[in-house]
Amino acid sequence: MPGGGLLDIRKRIKSVKNTRQVTKAMEAVAASKMRKAVDRAQSAKEYVRLATEMISNIGTATKAQMHRFVQKKEGKKLLLLLVTSDRGLCGSYNANVIKVALAKMEEKGQENIDVVCMGKKGQQAMRRISKEFTASFSPIDKPDSQNTLEISQYLTDTYLKGDYHKAYIAFTDFQSTMKQEAVVKQILPISEDIEEVAGPEENAVGKAQNQAASGSGPGSGSAYVAETEYLFEPTDKAILEKMIPRLIEIQVYQTILESLASEHLSRMMAMRNATDSASDMIDELTLTYNQARQSAITQEIAEISAGKAALAQ
Repeated sequence: MPGGGLLDIRKRIKSVKNTRQVTKAMEAVAASKMRKAVDRAQSAKEYVRLATEMISNIGTATKAQMHRFVQKKEGKKLLLLLVTSDRGLCGSYNANVIKVALAKMEEKGQENIDVVCMGKKGQQAMRRISKEFTASFSPIDKPDSQNTLEISQYLTDTYLKGDYHKAYIAFTDFQSTMKQEAVVKQILPISEDIEEVAGPEENAVGKAQNQAASGSGPGSGSAYVAETEYLFEPTDKAILEKMIPRLIEIQVYQTILESLASEHLSRMMAMRNATDSASDMIDELTLTYNQARQSAITQEIAEISAGKAALAQ
């Protein structure tokens, strides 16, 4: 191979090494962000579970089922919040959540669902199917209960106006580092099923503890049974009036945290795969370079030997 060919291979090896440095750095950043988001998401999930149990226990002795956020409505119009990201380079994260959202729209009928998009990827998906979205929100890099309040208020306000009889969120449920599942979850009216609101238990021990706390263990005959009589101050109605809207806010906050954790994990894995591919490519290019260099050296030695033999004659 001519010297120019060897130079091209060296340049390509250098270019791939630079790319590998970038993908490795992006992997490290995504891993750090993912760990923080996971810790916060797990805390929020536990908060939602305990709040739901408390509301359900209060509700056994009150008319919680008559609360405006719990009472079921008649109608066909639905609201769907689609949680995606602005950026790519995160594997199939956006594609999966868009897929389940489209499946829900097909199930209920596109004309019966209004979509609210969080993230540009969701907006692009709606434009591709010529579906107008009623509102949009930018993804929040560092979500907290305050900067997600605007989203939860939009959902509750439109629901209370009577525009919709149900509200859903399409997001990615972070179950573990090995499993993330794109799901569509009903946010309004609030379900009476704890697992539907807060998600499945982490383990059997936690499940048993929660069953004992809520009176929903074997033989209880009910999802929620308050076995202790409580006195409420100022009133049970006032407590529910504060707790139920707060529960909705925290549910929205939790789903955004879980989506963010899933996005960072998907990006981390995508960058890890890119780094591994770059390493494989460097190995192949290095082997090709060494073979070409060895061939060039062998050819030079052969030419020198032939020249020496010619001079000897």
